[in-house]
Amino acid sequence: MSAKQITTKIILNAWNTDMVKATITHWHKNIGEIVKKNEPLLEVESAKINFTVIAPCNGFLKEQNHQIGELISVGDTLGIISKTKVVTNQQEANKRPRPTTRQSTNSRQINNELSGLRKTIATNMMHSLTSMAQITLMTEADLTDMELYQKNLNTKYPKARIRSLHLIIKAAAKALELHPDLNGTYENSRLTLSTDINVGVAVSIDKGLIVPVIQNANLKSVASIAEELFVLSKKARDGTLDYQDVTNGTFTVSSLASYDIDAFTPIINPPELAILGIGRSIKRPLVVNEEIAIRTVASLSITFDHQVVDGAPAASFLKTVKNNLTDLE
Repeated sequence: MSAKQITTKIILNAWNTDMVKATITHWHKNIGEIVKKNEPLLEVESAKINFTVIAPCNGFLKEQNHQIGELISVGDTLGIISKTKVVTNQQEANKRPRPTTRQSTNSRQINNELSGLRKTIATNMMHSLTSMAQITLMTEADLTDMELYQKNLNTKYPKARIRSLHLIIKAAAKALELHPDLNGTYENSRLTLSTDINVGVAVSIDKGLIVPVIQNANLKSVASIAEELFVLSKKARDGTLDYQDVTNGTFTVSSLASYDIDAFTPIINPPELAILGIGRSIKRPLVVNEEIAIRTVASLSITFDHQVVDGAPAASFLKTVKNNLTDLE
C-alpha cells in the first residue's frame, strides 16, 4: 500500500429538502474494483423511492463505509474512491471461493432476509402498529347515484377513465375540509394539522406497496384526480416515482375493491392520523323510501389513531364521506 493516496469521498446528498435519511439497498462495486466517473456505485432508498449514487471520479473503490440494509443520514460518507489501486483484505476475501449451501431435495424451506422496499414496508407497518392506538370503524355506502354520476363524467371526460376510486378520493378530500382533525401527522409526540389536503393512494407493485400522493386533492376535479393517479400509478410500476411524488401526504386511501374484498381494516400510513379503506361494490336489495330496491353498495372503513383522534370525530368524517357520495354536484 502506498504511503500517500489521492482519495475522494462518496457523499449521500439529498434529492429533496425533506430528505433526511436513506437505506442502502445495493452496492454495484466491490472494494478494490475499478470505478469510472458517472457510473452507478450503489443504490439507496428513501421514502420507498430508489436512487442511484454515481461515482464522482475515476479510480478504485477503497472503502465501503456502510453496508446493505444500513440506515444512513444525508451528508454521510458512503465510501471512498482512491486514484491508485489498493489490495485490501476484503478484496482478497472476494477472490477466495465461497462455500456453497446445499439444500435437501425434500426441503421446501427458503430463508430470505428482508431487504430494500420489502424491509422498509415491514419497518413502517410495525412502527405504525406499535406506535399508534389504531381503531377501525366501518359503514356501508350506497353508491348507486355515484355510479350514474360516474358514467356522466366519463361521457364528458372519456380520456380520464374515471372510476369509483377517484370519486371516493374526491369525497374524502372534501370531507377533510370539514374534519381537519384527521388531516395531518403525529410524530415524536407532536401533532401537526395541515391546511393542505394531500391524499396518498396505496398502489400495489411487484415489490410491495407504495403510496404516491395527490397534492391538494380537495381543490382538483375528479377528472384531474383520475388523470394524475393514472400517471402516478404508472410511474410506481415503472419505478420512476420522484421523491416529491411520495412525500407530504396528510391522509391515505386504500382500495381492495378489485380483489373482491368486502371490507378490511387498513393500517395507518405513518406518521399520518388516519386511512380510509374501500371494499368492493356489489348490488343487493335495500329499503329505499319504504320500498325494496336493488342498489350498489360498498363498505368504507376508517382506521384512526385514538391517541389524537376520538371515535365520534372519526365516525362523523365517515358519515360526511357517505353524504358526499350521494350529493355529487
